[in-house]
Amino acid sequence: MVYLKNKKIWGVLLVSLGLITGIGAFEQAEEPKNGTQQMNIGAAKTVAAKSPAVRLEQYNGNFFTINKPSGWNITTAGVGPTLAVWMKDPQEPARQAFFFGAVGPFYLSHQQKAIDQNYMASGGYPIQWVDMPVVAPQTASNFLTKWNSVANSRIAQGFMAERPIFKDLTIISTQPIPNQFGGSSELIRAIFVQNGKTVEGLFTATIYQNVPFMNGPGGHQGYALMFSGVTAPKNEFSDIQPILVSSLGSFNLSEQYVQSYISSSREAFAGVMRAGQTLRETSDIITKGWNQRQKIHDILSEKRSDATLGKERVYDPATGQVYEFPNGWYQKYDINRNKYNKPGLQPIPDNDHITWTSPTQNGPSQVYIQ
Repeated sequence: MVYLKNKKIWGVLLVSLGLITGIGAFEQAEEPKNGTQQMNIGAAKTVAAKSPAVRLEQYNGNFFTINKPSGWNITTAGVGPTLAVWMKDPQEPARQAFFFGAVGPFYLSHQQKAIDQNYMASGGYPIQWVDMPVVAPQTASNFLTKWNSVANSRIAQGFMAERPIFKDLTIISTQPIPNQFGGSSELIRAIFVQNGKTVEGLFTATIYQNVPFMNGPGGHQGYALMFSGVTAPKNEFSDIQPILVSSLGSFNLSEQYVQSYISSSREAFAGVMRAGQTLRETSDIITKGWNQRQKIHDILSEKRSDATLGKERVYDPATGQVYEFPNGWYQKYDINRNKYNKPGLQPIPDNDHITWTSPTQNGPSQVYIQ
């Protein structure tokens, strides 16, 4: 989120635009034009989920285009490698898709943060990122767990008036993914809470060290390159995520814009021309990762969701129906089960993927003492 002056680092960060970035001033974007645009994977699609259908239409941001979900708000911020695009459903803010080209700088060691704090306390110049968190170890999943601290920093508040926030975030799984920039890149599956409901998301980022440790102020800084994510309420995520991923994959910079920056900094922007191709490749990685996810992670996601919301599930072995109750309900039920209209309920077996991922019914309205 801070602009970089070092030409070599600019080169690395600006090449990252080939995945998810561009140039744009902070603005609340205008409403999209009417009509739809053919997507990279075919014509505009509708996904029938457990939520209103999502239809993509072309949004023209003057120097970029993206196939935005119809009716969603879009906000852009940043210039150069810090361009951010955030699309959000005003009817359900948990439905969102975003990318931040380069986020930082943040600290890569506690020692460096202590050096900067001591330097300022001794009368040194202000260090504008001193309230940024420490991301150590230097992994994308660790960065994601620190995201709320990044989003609440002074730099972030000056960058974008409102930022995505992931309350009570829990990592479900991580998967290393390739990148052309060095550092650690991961595809991350996680859940968090928004407005009292569990939200699921897929995220990618590359953690890049742009200043090494020098045993003095201003060192050991890192950036998160290509930080992107798609999220939705948990009960609809598997249905809606493919179209959100394809939306991010449709991002394209204008040829005129690309040429203007290649001419002004040919070396630094040598990789920008691959922007569309690289982003499509990343979308394919996300899709493949989701389709090949392990069943154990689906079950873990459900269990973590229950723990976060203070709920528990039981099922009826005779019918397969799953019921949801507040934590602790089953213990009381078990010693008095013969008094209930459904006396045969049992906890879901740990490895029963089908039952763990089945829809739930409101337990208290369906199970009661006769």
